[in-house]
Amino acid sequence: MTFRPIKLKKLLFCLFTPLILGVLSFLTAPGLKDVYLALNKPPLSPPPLLFSIVWPILYLMIGVSWYLIADSDSRRKKDALFPFYIQLALNFLWIPLFFGLKLFWAALAELILLWGFTVITMVKFKRIEELAGTLLLPYIVWMSYAIYLNLGVCLLN
Repeated sequence: MTFRPIKLKKLLFCLFTPLILGVLSFLTAPGLKDVYLALNKPPLSPPPLLFSIVWPILYLMIGVSWYLIADSDSRRKKDALFPFYIQLALNFLWIPLFFGLKLFWAALAELILLWGFTVITMVKFKRIEELAGTLLLPYIVWMSYAIYLNLGVCLLN
């Protein structure tokens, strides 16, 4: 890792954009908590409060990861950022699909696609900056758990 001066505007943009997109996605599905509580859920489903703790942490890690790549001088930066932007858009779409439209199977397919683009992003980021890729690992683990939960909801509802 090369230490360079932090570009505060770029860092704040990279940190807050995933957080803002997460909030906007959440706002697309009023009554989200009620929908979640009414679902038949698989074993090991977390309480709603856990989501509001985990997601901001993950969004900040995603933002730091993004900043490290966006600020890099690598010629591979554009190639690495392309799947990142796709996964960011897919991340935004999951809540409206699952909670807003209650299209559980479509949300599952979209989540698997999101997982795949995030894995591709992680690999490409690691080739540029090890830490940037590593910061996405908890996100991938959480999405793996989300795939299990989403599939359980599909089968039980």
